[in-house]
Amino acid sequence: MMNTIDYLIESNLMEADIVFNQATMEVSLKDRIGEKLTRNKIIDTIRRWLAKIRKFIMDLINGIIKKIKSLYSTHSEWFEEHKHEFDEIAKHNYLGVSFTSTPFWRAHKELMSSGLPIPQLSSVSNTLNHNGSHIKTEADIIENFTDFDSKNVTTDIKRYYRGADLDEVETIDKPGDVKKIVDIMIEYCNNSARLIKNCTESQKYLNDALKVIEYRLDKADTQEEFDQLQREKLYIETTLRIIGIKLSMTGQCFHTYTRNLKRVLAKAQANKTKEIKDVTKNPIKGNIRKGYKIIRSRV
Repeated sequence: MMNTIDYLIESNLMEADIVFNQATMEVSLKDRIGEKLTRNKIIDTIRRWLAKIRKFIMDLINGIIKKIKSLYSTHSEWFEEHKHEFDEIAKHNYLGVSFTSTPFWRAHKELMSSGLPIPQLSSVSNTLNHNGSHIKTEADIIENFTDFDSKNVTTDIKRYYRGADLDEVETIDKPGDVKKIVDIMIEYCNNSARLIKNCTESQKYLNDALKVIEYRLDKADTQEEFDQLQREKLYIETTLRIIGIKLSMTGQCFHTYTRNLKRVLAKAQANKTKEIKDVTKNPIKGNIRKGYKIIRSRV
């Protein structure tokens, strides 16, 4: 199922494709390349594609940064007020606590990383252009430069950053597991500044790739060189798709984690409060129950 960001990416890439492809289609005969007016028209059209993609990248990433800041602002007061309370929750207080969620924690490393599962264009440019005549579509880019499934790429990228299939959830119900996942969720939510920095680095990542095309555009004179531009354009669009999905998952993960933490803390604190009351009311029986819970939480 496509979300708002998926539609934005697809619609902008489609519109930019029309602009770019109209230009490159005019480069069908080598003798026309030599015509200065035709060449300049083509280059001007491709420059408009570059400008459109660059603006879309800025709007997309600035929008995601705004979304993360908004999410953090919404939850930050609660998070800052309560995150230390998790330190006061013993593992056995998580006994009987469970939650069901998209398992973003399986992709924790991928979501926290500033890197991407596709090399930078500058590092593969020579391979792409000197040994890439067979590359005609985005699927070819996926097959040659990533580990994703080219037949179902959007779903596969989402799976990579969700840690699971799109409809898969996981129930965490063992005290040790709950505590482990709670620690991961707290680390993630406590690093909003790093997440925002990753967004801005993604913007730089794409801008650097666009500069590669701009550099080649100034020197393009032959059919082969315009074909190279076409392959690099496909590479940038594939990278943009990956970044767009990653940023979308970054925001979804933050929202999911804060919701989970609120529920887990409420249940664990209720267990802790009941335990204190039981020990106060009847120290012997209360401590026996407490010891029993500690033993059970170790299983």
